[in-house]
Amino acid sequence: MRNNIKSKKIIIWLLVLILVVTIITATTFLLCYPTKYKSEIKKYSKQYELSPSMVASVIKIESNYNSTAISQAGAIGLMQIMPTTAVEVANKLGIEFEVDDLFDIDTNINIGCYYLKYLLNIFDGNIDNALSAYNWGLSNVKKWILKG
Repeated sequence: MRNNIKSKKIIIWLLVLILVVTIITATTFLLCYPTKYKSEIKKYSKQYELSPSMVASVIKIESNYNSTAISQAGAIGLMQIMPTTAVEVANKLGIEFEVDDLFDIDTNINIGCYYLKYLLNIFDGNIDNALSAYNWGLSNVKKWILKG
């Protein structure tokens, strides 16, 4: 009986330790990893309850921190947002918007973070599905999930 209780305590302490290390890593990521636009990433990550590390990673993968990037598909800016998606999000946010605003760092990160949170909500917090939908399109990922 005592060994069982000790084992449970050890497991609980290990889980707490892992959680603490994870939190410290996530919160210090932006201090340790050289990223641009830290204040905007922190601001909108907090506003939309996203991990700043995840947002910074999306920006790194999507545009390599190039605010003037335009993909072959027509996605624009740091977070590589499609103009049609940006118009929909801007309407939901109630902000005035023109497609060229996607080159504005603050606007791009705001719209990108809103959309990423929207996708996370659609997929019940499943980060894999949300990030796949961010990159490949919501309808594509829904089709893939249905085909299972």
